[in-house]
Amino acid sequence: MQGTSSVDVYWRDGDGGLDEAWYEGSSWYGPGEVPGTAGSLKSAPSAMQGTSSVDVYWRDGDGGLDEAWYEGSSWYGPGEVAGTAGSLASAPTALQETSSVDVFWRGNDGGLDEAWYEGSSWHGPGEVPGTAGSLTSAPSAEQDGSALDVYWPGGDGGVDEESFDGTAWHGPTEIPGTAPATTPTAPVTVALPVPSATPPASPGIPHKPGHVRARFAISWRWSGTRTRLVAMHVRGVPSRGSISIACSGRGCPWHRKAAPERTIRRLLRSLAGRVLSAGDRLTFAVRAPNLITERIEVRIRNGVRPTARLL
Repeated sequence: MQGTSSVDVYWRDGDGGLDEAWYEGSSWYGPGEVPGTAGSLKSAPSAMQGTSSVDVYWRDGDGGLDEAWYEGSSWYGPGEVAGTAGSLASAPTALQETSSVDVFWRGNDGGLDEAWYEGSSWHGPGEVPGTAGSLTSAPSAEQDGSALDVYWPGGDGGVDEESFDGTAWHGPTEIPGTAPATTPTAPVTVALPVPSATPPASPGIPHKPGHVRARFAISWRWSGTRTRLVAMHVRGVPSRGSISIACSGRGCPWHRKAAPERTIRRLLRSLAGRVLSAGDRLTFAVRAPNLITERIEVRIRNGVRPTARLL
């Protein structure tokens, strides 16, 4: 970290304390442990230069956000930011804005969490909307003009970003070209049961309707906690039939889509490239006049074949 008249470097040492070394004038000084920090660091620290102090943050033993700060000629702290116990699942990253200090980290549900100091009080912690399940590591933040930008590795190996323009958060979005190439898997075929032939009806005795018969083939790519649909195909949809595809789960890029027989291929093509998260469920329903609707559920899992079952 670049101070006003020196360069300061911080790290977690062998006894879990906060160590520092600094370069001033033409010489290095230290290293030495900041008093009172032994055993308190459970992650790498993040340091920032404030208007009149140096502030250092880290994840402590109970999963909270700890801080220590150097002001005047003395260190103060360490102390835990109120309300943060148990909320950090990664090292924090700290940023000095014009009138506030912002600290970000990966939350327990894989979302982007933040706390900020403004005026004379801490605010938060809270999760940035729409980020649950998207972080695979600690984030990195920077101030870019009037915007605050936060970056992290996404589930498919690309770099994701979230931006705050002073009023609202925007994202998360993946920076184009940052996701590594992945190899598509072999298609997963999901076959609905083939019913026995429906016997002819006897006079005056109605017969039971038959079942829809269909077969789906799904291919996908996976990386980390994300699954990208490559292609979906369906065969055996009856004449005047239709399908609907519903998605439930926090990673769903759509809620429900439906199409009649003549536009089913167009619907399936429109879903190619959609990204799903582990735990999401796709429910396929095939309907046709005078036939019993068949439904199957496909559950997305981490880096392995999805599971399918008849509903």
